[in-house]
Amino acid sequence: MDNILINGDFGTGKLTPWTSASGEETWEIKPEGAGYYIQLTKAADLTQITPEGSYKPTVLTFEVRAGQTVRPGDYVMFSYSAVVTTAEGAAGHGDLGGATEKWQTVTLNIPHTPSPATTVTVQVNTASDPEKLGGQPGQVHFRNFRVV
Repeated sequence: MDNILINGDFGTGKLTPWTSASGEETWEIKPEGAGYYIQLTKAADLTQITPEGSYKPTVLTFEVRAGQTVRPGDYVMFSYSAVVTTAEGAAGHGDLGGATEKWQTVTLNIPHTPSPATTVTVQVNTASDPEKLGGQPGQVHFRNFRVV
């Protein structure tokens, strides 16, 4: 199936069409091997909204790792979500995650909606308050976003 996100692998070396409300100083696209990843700092966000269309999204996947050294058994907190907007309204799906020093694949199932989606919004956020979340704040690396 085709990925409905554009530049989900950051292969252009640029942020577009992703956006970040937290500002340019909170993200950096970096090369690694034959690909790219985006590094987000503490309390940063990343969002992409698909163009108006007709979508039947079923799953969001991406890879994540801590962007800093963490103690054994520790992790850096982040959240992720997919909001599916249809003619009837919007439904959000998401969760919290913990990034370790090794790349991990995250999968979020998106339940089918009766109507095709008009837009799909994908967002990730890095933690800013570890006391509430049970992890530590810090840099997080993301790559290979896919919505199919």
